[in-house]
Amino acid sequence: MNILIVGCGRVGRKLVHSLELLGHDVSVLDEDASNLSLLQELDPPFSGMAVAGVPIDGDVLRSAGIEACDAVVAVTHDDNINLMVAQIASQLFGVKNVLTRVAEPSHKEMYTERFGLRILCSTNLTAQGLLAGLLHENITEDQRLLFGSSTTNFTALEVPPELINKPLTDVVPPRKTMMVFGVLHANGTAVLVNKEPVLHVGDKILFAEIAD
Repeated sequence: MNILIVGCGRVGRKLVHSLELLGHDVSVLDEDASNLSLLQELDPPFSGMAVAGVPIDGDVLRSAGIEACDAVVAVTHDDNINLMVAQIASQLFGVKNVLTRVAEPSHKEMYTERFGLRILCSTNLTAQGLLAGLLHENITEDQRLLFGSSTTNFTALEVPPELINKPLTDVVPPRKTMMVFGVLHANGTAVLVNKEPVLHVGDKILFAEIAD
């Protein structure tokens, strides 16, 4: 894909590096030229187009190649700039795949509901990860999937001894925000909750939870 990254801080540079290693064509826009110079410290150095300018200026976005982009990701340090870039990219330039990072949870809720933007809230995701690490040390598997503008967290926990040979319907989730999703049997097969599986030694209970 041809992808424009708006914001060249730590997250932006990490994203640029990962996307280039995957073979995507990446361009970067940042208001601060000194941030762009750090792209040459990547290994290998950034090989795409880097533009310094105001991210919410339409002409600057054009110079960064937004009109030819398949996707735009806004990851500056300013929520308001990220949200404005997302709206400009989708509404003015018609980019279908737009993703935005915000730090303030209320911004995610408001702009997702009112404008249908796809938003990741770094505060929500960080807090969720820390909570899992603090309260659930026995977590053995943890996967996240992005559906629309929400991140769903899937967690696999070992079956407690008292639930061996009991039906999955007896399981009480560790948190109220979690729901029982299914069971991962020791042989690697997964069964969803609607099949009402029985828990055995070596099984893992699958939970689902909206993380962001």
